[in-house]
Parts: sequence; C-alpha cells; structure tokens
Amino acid sequence: MHENCPHPRRKVQRFGGKRRRCRECGKTWTAHPCRRGRRPLRLPPKLLMQLLVAGVPTSHLASSYGCSRWSLQKRCQNASRRLANKPHDPPVPDGGLILIADALRLTCQRQEYAIYSMAVKPTDRSIAFFLEPVLLAGRESARGWRQAIDRIGPTIRQRIRALVSDGLPGAGMICRQNRWVHQRCHWHILAPFTGSRNRRRRVRTLLRKTRDVAYKAIRLAINTTNQETLRLALGVLQTLIPMIPHRAWKFPGIIRQFTQDIDDFRAYQLHPELGLPATTGVVESLHAKMRPITSRVHNPEAIRRRVACLVRLFPSMRCNRRHYQQN
Repeated sequence: MHENCPHPRRKVQRFGGKRRRCRECGKTWTAHPCRRGRRPLRLPPKLLMQLLVAGVPTSHLASSYGCSRWSLQKRCQNASRRLANKPHDPPVPDGGLILIADALRLTCQRQEYAIYSMAVKPTDRSIAFFLEPVLLAGRESARGWRQAIDRIGPTIRQRIRALVSDGLPGAGMICRQNRWVHQRCHWHILAPFTGSRNRRRRVRTLLRKTRDVAYKAIRLAINTTNQETLRLALGVLQTLIPMIPHRAWKFPGIIRQFTQDIDDFRAYQLHPELGLPATTGVVESLHAKMRPITSRVHNPEAIRRRVACLVRLFPSMRCNRRHYQQN
C-alpha cells in the first residue's frame, strides 16, 4: 500500500522512473517528489572571502565568474543572508578571558548608528576571538554598551576577568558591577599629543613644545615600573596644565583625566597574571575591514548582515599581551 492510495501495491502501474498509477481507482502520484527547476547556485565560500575580507570589487569578481555584476550581487546577497543567519560560536578555549571592546560610528539614511564590536582573549594565549557585533541606532552610549554586553553568552561572560577599552561610556560602572579589571588603551591617550612629532620641519611654538613634553611624560608614566619616576612624570603633567595655550582647550581636561585614571592605564602592571594587552588594536583592525564594506550600504539590515558575515569569515586575530620588565 502507498500513502496516496489504499489499494495493494501489486495493482500500481509504473510510468517512467517516478510516476505511478493505481489500476483500481486511477489515482496518480510521483514517488520521491522534489522541487521543480534547476538546483540553486551555491557560491563557494572563497567568493565572500574575496568580497568582504580581501575587498575585491564586484565588477572584477563578475568578470572572473562569467556573469553580470547584478547577478553576482544577488548571489552574494543570498549567500551572505544564509551565512549571517547561522549561529556564531567562536572556538574560545577554557579559562579566564579578557573582553576587548570598541564602537564604530556610521551614518545610514541620515540617522546615526553604532556598531559595538567585541573580542575575547584568553589570559594565557596570544589570540583574540571576535564576538557577534551589535548594531544599534544612535550614538555610542553607556546604555548601548550594556545592551551589547548582555547579549554575550553566559558561558563566555562568566569567564571574563577584565575589560580593555578606550574609555567607552559607562566603562567604570560596568567594571564595578561585574568586578572586572579595567585596562585603558595606551594609543588613544597618546594620539592627541603626537600631532607635531612626525614632522621633520616644524615651527617650535609654545603649543608644540608643551605637547611634546606632555607626550614624553605620559609615555613615561604608563611604561615605568618605578614609583618615584611615576610621581615625577605626573608632577610634570600638572605643571604643564597652566602653560597650555587657550586654543588647545581640550589638552588640560585630557591630562587631568589621565592623572585621575592612572591606575587604569597601568593595570597590565598591577595584574600581570591576566596577560592584558595595552591597546584595542585587534578591534581597530576589525573596524578597518568594516569601513569599506559598509561605506556604500544604505540599509541597516544589510550593514548588520555584512558585519556578521565578516566575523564568521574572519573569526580570530593575533593579540599579544603587554610585556614589561618587572623590578
């Protein structure tokens, strides 16, 4: 008997390979039916790698695959949708983890968005694994970071021991609530004071002189292991504040905030067992790959889909700890 016909199977008449007909009732059906038409074209994974990771233009890829640019874009859109819908489960090893976080701001349809990017680094290894990016409307905020951190899986979040950031909004409160160690990025504190140091011929104005001294003092304060040298560097910074011209009105606030949060910049020395990196460079490198693939996209859903595919195709990156000579 067959599910389409209650009569015995010996009374079934065959037509070709799949068509069947019952001689008693005359009912016909198809054995093992399948979808009609040709099978869907599945793009190789290397095509999305070339498009999203290597940044090859679609016009070049279309000529190599022998199709039009529109057809290739449609196929890539379907392939990226399938890949983005798959769950992202990075192969994070066991043990303590360090959360590295930074946000990328962009504008889409005259509205501001922020991509909250995160990576986790094992305390005993020199590799970081990217987590699922979170795209939220509005500027970077403490509320957005709380929503992004809440989306981290419980198996990973309960193993986080420290946070490395550039001073993101609400970082102090987040670290206190979760009992995390906070390591501030060294590059972000040194960048405002490096403007005139890379020029061969420059006029030695008062602003540039004070900026060079501040750069050297800050770098000495975050790298030294001697407490007396640290106090000397902080004293030099306090002396420089009234000497900075009024046109550089941001520098005094940056120096005051640095002296208040000096322990956050030196957390890699206070907690050497965690293997903390001193910068958010691994997430900044991820943002460098995100900018070209999101610059010409005008749909928030397409942006979310592209960055989700990027972390699946590029799941990890090397991330070294900050080494220093202990006394």
